[in-house]
Amino acid sequence: MQIDIFSDTVCPWCYVGKRRFEAALAERPDLKPSIVWHPFELNPDMADEGMDRDEFFTQRFGSTEKIEAAHVTLRSLGEGLGIPFDFEKCTRMPNTARSHALIFWAQQQGLANAAVEALFKAYFVEGRDTGDHEVLADVAASIGLDRELVAARLESDYDLEAIRAVSRRARDLGLSGVPCFIINRKHAIVGAQEPEIFLDLFVRAEDEESAA
Repeated sequence: MQIDIFSDTVCPWCYVGKRRFEAALAERPDLKPSIVWHPFELNPDMADEGMDRDEFFTQRFGSTEKIEAAHVTLRSLGEGLGIPFDFEKCTRMPNTARSHALIFWAQQQGLANAAVEALFKAYFVEGRDTGDHEVLADVAASIGLDRELVAARLESDYDLEAIRAVSRRARDLGLSGVPCFIINRKHAIVGAQEPEIFLDLFVRAEDEESAA
């Protein structure tokens, strides 16, 4: 079974969706899916240096009130999933292209899931600017990647255009929101759905595989 996951590293619902997906997999230890993480930039026009997070939400929604209401819901959900969201620490809205590049490099070493988890934790729990090269190099080192190699790649924009091209292609194909989980390139689960939704689709995909 192949599972392709599109997400963004500044999307709190993607963090929730990841944990719910993992909960579903824990219910099916017999499944050994091939999981591939794909980049999706929610803010593809974000400046390379990012911007103040409150300013971003004020420009996007007119004020920070709407996002603050969402934070209440997310904190409650996070408590049940082992995610101690600390939105007060998140003062920057970073450009996420380089964090996606880091996930891509980690994926080549079988460490994509670790990279995604570390990036979510760095941003949503520790409040670190995951668009900053030094922060990204630190995250890379924390999961066992070569810090110096990652730092050099970040400085040279290595693979960056390819990452952005994949994100653009996803939009061109109609993807407008994340997280999105695609099973066997046929069935899609969009949003941070409950584990039961994943479990039902796992069974359906298995039945189709058996029939084929």
